[in-house]
This record gives sequence, structure tokens and C-alpha cells, in this order.
Amino acid sequence: MGDVVGAVVGFPGVVFSSALAVVICFWLLVAAGVARAGSFDEDADLDAVRLGGVPVAVAVSLFVVAGWAAGVTGSVTLARADLRGVAHAASELGLLLVSTGAGWAAARAVLRPLARRFPAAAAPPPGPVAPAPAGHPPRAAAEPGRPSGTVPGGAVAVPREPSAPA
Repeated sequence: MGDVVGAVVGFPGVVFSSALAVVICFWLLVAAGVARAGSFDEDADLDAVRLGGVPVAVAVSLFVVAGWAAGVTGSVTLARADLRGVAHAASELGLLLVSTGAGWAAARAVLRPLARRFPAAAAPPPGPVAPAPAGHPPRAAAEPGRPSGTVPGGAVAVPREPSAPA
């Protein structure tokens, strides 16, 4: 049991253990209704690393769990190999790389069939600022150069001073 605890809190296991703690806290917040499963970095493009097609939270959670399991298993195995010095350091660094690759490969294997179950993501709005709701025109600023209010999405509308006729 001490080998497993040492593998979880020692290098390289602590890298994935920390990420696993974040993933667990996130899903507890989702279960409590404080956060949405789709709210975890919605705009991240995971297609670039071939993990797309599902919410980012699902892909990252699977990657972290698989990487953590591979890292802890490898750390316990390395502890029993009784390596010392540079060989020990190199094997731990290699284990971090291998567990990262194993996490990615496992997540990809699970996500490929799972991606068909999720609908395609909706296209983002065409412009950087959402239009004002119907019946609610934007307010005019008290003076030019002062913010006149915010629009959905957090953007601030700032009117310009009228230019003098030439």
C-alpha cells in the first residue's frame, strides 16, 4: 500500500494526481448543479489532437484518468526495480512521457465511438459582439468616450465623438 501512495504523491504521479483532483472537483460541481459539463473551456479545438467530437470536459477527464492510471502503475513498477541516480531520474521522466501518451491513446480509443453520440457543436455567432435583444436598443452614453453599457458576452460599447464637418 505504501508503494501506491508513494506513486500517487511522488514524481511523475503527482502531475496526473493534481490534474485528477481538478477533474474530480469539476465533476462534483457539475453534479451539484453549480457548473455545466460543457462549460469547461468550450472554445478549445480538440480536433487538432484528434480528441474532438465530445465536450472538452469529457475528453480531458478521460485523458487524465488514463494517464494517472498509467503513471501510478509505472511508478509502482519502477519503485520495485530499485533504480538509482541518473537511471532513476531518466526512467521517471520517460514514464511521464509514456503515461501522457498512454492517456492520449486510451482517451482517443474511448472517444472515437463516443463522438458519434454527441451532436455537432453549434456554430459560434458571426460577429465578435452579440446583437442587442429585440426591443432593447443600446443606451447612448452620457458623454462621448464613456462606456454606454455592456452587451451579452461582456463586450462594452463606447461611442465615438462626432467628427467636425470639413
